[in-house]
Amino acid sequence: MDFADPEAVDFDAHDDTASSFLDAIDRDPIATIRTIIRLIRSSSLRRQFLSEIIATLGLKNLELLRDVITRWSSTLLMIDRSLVLRPAIDHFLESNEFEEVSLYHFGDEEWQALEVFKKILDVPHAFQQKLSAEKTPTLCHALPAFEAMNKKWEQMQVEFPEASNIIQDGIDKLTSYQARIEDVPAYTLAMIINPRIKLRWLSLNRPEKLDWAKRTLKQALQAYDNSAATRPQKVTYPPTYDSWADEILGMEAPAAEVAEDSIDDEIAAYFADHRVGLNLLTFWEVSSSCFSY
Repeated sequence: MDFADPEAVDFDAHDDTASSFLDAIDRDPIATIRTIIRLIRSSSLRRQFLSEIIATLGLKNLELLRDVITRWSSTLLMIDRSLVLRPAIDHFLESNEFEEVSLYHFGDEEWQALEVFKKILDVPHAFQQKLSAEKTPTLCHALPAFEAMNKKWEQMQVEFPEASNIIQDGIDKLTSYQARIEDVPAYTLAMIINPRIKLRWLSLNRPEKLDWAKRTLKQALQAYDNSAATRPQKVTYPPTYDSWADEILGMEAPAAEVAEDSIDDEIAAYFADHRVGLNLLTFWEVSSSCFSY
């Protein structure tokens, strides 16, 4: 059974109504509601009849949505809209105005299953929104969002034990994606240079990777330092009239170099900076003069 497969077999209208949540899952409620929506949307008469029911029941004048395999979260949106219009859909199916649609009756257990599937699909939808809605770079949120999504689904396995196997399929897929990016330095560096995250997430969730993360940051700064042409250069001054006296007396002349912090010093200074209220871009705009790397 493939709950999101647009080619899923239509619901068998001659089966008995589901008597339990597991029965409802076995009857593939997502494929069933997709079929109902397709049949209603494919006829102007059916659409008009549904619209009249919606008006009679005092519901919002909304249309049924069909999911599209190439569009993010479209299955979630289809389910959500169906739940909003449930009273109208139930009335439509019970009216027998269109027998070819009324055959696809939808019981309470099927609706309950759809509500659970909506909650499950809300999690990846929130993940996608987290990584796409902000105006600032979001690569730094990838690992924390993966972890949060994983934990949320694990909680749902306890909350909805009947759907545990379905949720586990999602967790397995998520874990494979997560494993691919955890050792990619860019994701860790993106967290570290975000003043609101730095090493905090690693300390709480991956303490065994703290040393690796610090080494990775230092290596990245060293690579930048070796290639940068704007590092402060040594400044020399011509001899002064009393420089010979300083030499005889063993007195050093005033410092003739621009002070340079070491990479370790700058890393330590950055981690000691507690300005966490600034977003990523603002922090580095106001801190450009504080950190030379």
